[in-house]
Amino acid sequence: MKCSFPLTIALVIILGVSSTTTTLADHLPGAKLARGKEEVVLAGVQVYKTPITKIVQKLGKPSEERELSAETRDAVGERLYVWKKKSVTVQVQTMFSDKPTFKSGLRETPSYVTVDGTDGELGRTGRGLRLGDPYRTIAQVYGNRYVRKGRHITIQWETTTTLKVAWNERGVINHIELLGPE
Repeated sequence: MKCSFPLTIALVIILGVSSTTTTLADHLPGAKLARGKEEVVLAGVQVYKTPITKIVQKLGKPSEERELSAETRDAVGERLYVWKKKSVTVQVQTMFSDKPTFKSGLRETPSYVTVDGTDGELGRTGRGLRLGDPYRTIAQVYGNRYVRKGRHITIQWETTTTLKVAWNERGVINHIELLGPE
């Protein structure tokens, strides 16, 4: 079978993208799964629990708000809220529905929270890991069951709740993200 050059490139690109997506969605090996109670709070937001009205009450009006995907008859929609503060950016991704479809009875619930910057008061986890902490604090707070790639650590619990932490060249934490269970 003769294959044209553009088609070959397209297939390589498609295969490369799909394998990257698979890698990102993979679960950590059992030996690397964190033990104990999972982390569920970042920036005062508890994934799948804190109502968006409470988040807005705490953080103020978002700097940005956009719909990532619309609600359909078969699926909930997704929104992204962004708060840009002096020394921290907070992003909260939510799932929403016109009817209360989540266990909590909410119509909109946070599923993903990210903080970037240096504000350790706002940018902190429920267990106390903060933006601005030295990266070695991660093991002190969460133990040594994680995967490290360069200046990034991924911690995952059996529930698939995932905490990702990154730090700068000086070893100072400047990014934390929390993804609720699938």
